[in-house]
Amino acid sequence: MYSGLLKTYTGDVEKVEKLLHYNVSGGNKIRYNLFKHTLAKINPSVDIRSNGEVLELIHAALLIVDDIADNSNLRRGNPCWYIKRGMLSVKDAKFIMALTCS
Repeated sequence: MYSGLLKTYTGDVEKVEKLLHYNVSGGNKIRYNLFKHTLAKINPSVDIRSNGEVLELIHAALLIVDDIADNSNLRRGNPCWYIKRGMLSVKDAKFIMALTCS
Protein backbone atom coordinates (compact mmCIF):
# COMPACT_ATOMS: atom_id res chain seq x y z
CA MET A 1 0.00 0.00 0.00
CA TYR A 2 2.76 2.48 0.87
CA SER A 3 5.64 1.20 -1.26
CA GLY A 4 5.57 4.31 -3.45
CA LEU A 5 6.39 6.46 -0.44
CA LEU A 6 9.57 4.48 0.20
CA LYS A 7 11.03 4.83 -3.31
CA THR A 8 13.43 7.59 -2.28
CA TYR A 9 14.06 6.38 1.29
CA THR A 10 17.65 5.23 1.72
CA GLY A 11 17.56 4.00 5.32
CA ASP A 12 16.59 0.62 6.74
CA VAL A 13 13.61 -0.15 4.49
CA GLU A 14 12.87 -3.45 6.25
CA LYS A 15 12.54 -1.67 9.60
CA VAL A 16 10.24 0.97 8.10
CA GLU A 17 8.11 -1.66 6.36
CA LYS A 18 7.70 -3.43 9.73
CA LEU A 19 6.66 -0.13 11.36
CA LEU A 20 4.14 0.61 8.63
CA HIS A 21 2.78 -2.93 8.41
CA TYR A 22 2.21 -3.08 12.16
CA ASN A 23 0.54 0.31 12.42
CA VAL A 24 -1.28 0.73 9.11
CA SER A 25 -2.55 -2.71 8.12
CA GLY A 26 -5.43 -4.38 9.86
CA GLY A 27 -7.74 -1.41 10.01
CA ASN A 28 -11.03 -1.29 8.18
CA LYS A 29 -9.86 1.54 5.89
CA ILE A 30 -13.11 3.48 6.28
CA ARG A 31 -11.31 6.80 5.78
CA TYR A 32 -9.54 5.51 2.67
CA ASN A 33 -12.73 4.14 1.11
CA LEU A 34 -14.80 7.22 1.95
CA PHE A 35 -12.04 9.45 0.56
CA LYS A 36 -11.71 7.30 -2.57
CA HIS A 37 -15.41 7.38 -3.41
CA THR A 38 -15.82 11.07 -2.60
CA LEU A 39 -12.78 12.15 -4.60
CA ALA A 40 -13.82 9.98 -7.55
CA LYS A 41 -17.10 11.91 -7.70
CA ILE A 42 -15.46 15.33 -7.30
CA ASN A 43 -12.42 14.89 -9.55
CA PRO A 44 -11.90 11.51 -11.24
CA SER A 45 -8.49 12.54 -12.65
CA VAL A 46 -6.81 12.88 -9.22
CA ASP A 47 -4.45 10.12 -8.04
CA ILE A 48 -6.79 8.64 -5.46
CA ARG A 49 -4.52 5.84 -4.30
CA SER A 50 -1.52 7.91 -3.22
CA ASN A 51 -3.74 10.52 -1.56
CA GLY A 52 -5.65 7.79 0.26
CA GLU A 53 -2.39 6.22 1.42
CA VAL A 54 -1.31 9.53 2.91
CA LEU A 55 -4.61 9.75 4.77
CA GLU A 56 -4.12 6.26 6.26
CA LEU A 57 -0.52 7.06 7.27
CA ILE A 58 -1.57 10.25 9.04
CA HIS A 59 -4.24 8.32 10.89
CA ALA A 60 -1.74 5.60 11.90
CA ALA A 61 0.69 8.20 13.26
CA LEU A 62 -2.06 9.87 15.25
CA LEU A 63 -3.16 6.52 16.70
CA ILE A 64 0.38 5.83 17.95
CA VAL A 65 0.40 9.10 19.86
CA ASP A 66 -3.22 8.66 20.99
CA ASP A 67 -2.40 5.26 22.49
CA ILE A 68 0.40 6.84 24.51
CA ALA A 69 -1.84 9.67 25.72
CA ASP A 70 -4.62 7.26 26.67
CA ASN A 71 -2.22 4.70 28.15
CA SER A 72 -3.89 2.07 25.95
CA ASN A 73 -2.69 -1.51 25.90
CA LEU A 74 -4.21 -2.89 22.71
CA ARG A 75 -4.81 -1.57 19.22
CA ARG A 76 -6.65 -3.85 16.76
CA GLY A 77 -6.08 -6.81 19.06
CA ASN A 78 -2.30 -6.34 19.24
CA PRO A 79 -0.10 -4.60 21.80
CA CYS A 80 0.10 -0.88 21.10
CA TRP A 81 3.23 0.17 19.25
CA TYR A 82 4.55 2.18 22.21
CA ILE A 83 4.44 -0.96 24.37
CA LYS A 84 6.79 -2.62 21.90
CA ARG A 85 9.05 0.41 21.29
CA GLY A 86 8.62 2.60 24.35
CA MET A 87 8.87 6.33 23.82
CA LEU A 88 10.77 5.74 20.58
CA SER A 89 7.28 5.26 19.18
CA VAL A 90 6.88 9.06 19.28
CA LYS A 91 9.78 9.30 16.83
CA ASP A 92 8.17 6.57 14.75
CA ALA A 93 4.93 8.57 14.58
CA LYS A 94 6.88 11.66 13.51
CA PHE A 95 8.67 9.59 10.87
CA ILE A 96 5.35 8.34 9.49
CA MET A 97 4.10 11.93 9.32
CA ALA A 98 7.31 12.96 7.53
CA LEU A 99 6.70 10.24 4.93
CA THR A 100 3.42 11.91 4.05
CA CYS A 101 5.28 15.10 3.14
CA SER A 102 7.65 13.48 0.64
